[in-house]
Amino acid sequence: MRLYGSNPPRSFGWVLIAVVAACVPVFADVEQEADRAWGAGEHDAALALYDQVLEEHPGTFIALLRSPKILSWTRRFDESIARYNLALAVEPDDYEAALGRARVLSRAGRYKEARAAFEQLCDRDPSDIHARLGLARSYAWAGSLTEARTESER
Repeated sequence: MRLYGSNPPRSFGWVLIAVVAACVPVFADVEQEADRAWGAGEHDAALALYDQVLEEHPGTFIALLRSPKILSWTRRFDESIARYNLALAVEPDDYEAALGRARVLSRAGRYKEARAAFEQLCDRDPSDIHARLGLARSYAWAGSLTEARTESER
């Protein structure tokens, strides 16, 4: 005598779903994986993952802050500056994004823009040594050594 007839009991379906779900690998959240790669110094992987994060969630600030650093390290200055601009659109008062943007502008040879960005940071905090030295460096790289010396001695 059959207890269930030709159909298995309903609980069998739930057991089957549980078994299949247990066999599917569980992947970490893309943003967490990007942060892990960043922390491990795996910058190429981190950049690819941050790009993926930004495709899904364009305003994710940490991705907008870290990815332009990696881009600048690979001399992709225009992309880096564009990402910093997006980061500053999300968080207009973020110091790290503003300083990073100013530094990349300077490294890209866009000295006039870099000086304006560093001067804004110096106006916010005249004791900001990072902004002051960045400003002096921008003057020096542009060949204005007198101005560079003046800024470095303030």
